[in-house]
Amino acid sequence: MKEGARVAHVPPDLAPVWFEHYSASLNVQLEHAGPFLCGPAPSIADFSTHQIYWFLMENLAEKEPLAGYPALAEWKAKIDASRTEPLDELDPAGAVDLAAASTPPDPEQAIVQHATLQAGDAVEVVAADYGFDGVQGTLVKLVGNEVAIKRSDERAGEMIVHFPLVGYEVREAE
Repeated sequence: MKEGARVAHVPPDLAPVWFEHYSASLNVQLEHAGPFLCGPAPSIADFSTHQIYWFLMENLAEKEPLAGYPALAEWKAKIDASRTEPLDELDPAGAVDLAAASTPPDPEQAIVQHATLQAGDAVEVVAADYGFDGVQGTLVKLVGNEVAIKRSDERAGEMIVHFPLVGYEVREAE
């Protein structure tokens, strides 16, 4: 969290009330405008909202929190079923090994569309709303909603790390 940032905290005794309120609202929305939150096809709104319900259902003692919200439960089942491929489990050591065995693309193919930053600049990418530790590297892509930097890690070697622009700041490294 940025120093001095203001964050709304939900008091624990109000969390169930908020859950009920938002679940009831979403249920009504899905009953009238569904089958997805923004109409006939799934969108980023569905996947963003789904991750909240997935987390809650994995961690609540009560395993049927959507019992009173049939449209919401049906919607969640549709999003759950949209996963087409099984997840492959990868432990941290395996991720480092995979990164170390990969070869990053040629930085000569860099694409940067920015007013002041250019391909090859030393930059830092920092979360805009939380965290203090930025990731430093050489700018190789900054276009649309994507920034990619080339960096080196002692365990994984040279790699390209990708970030969305939404929620992150890109600035010259100090």
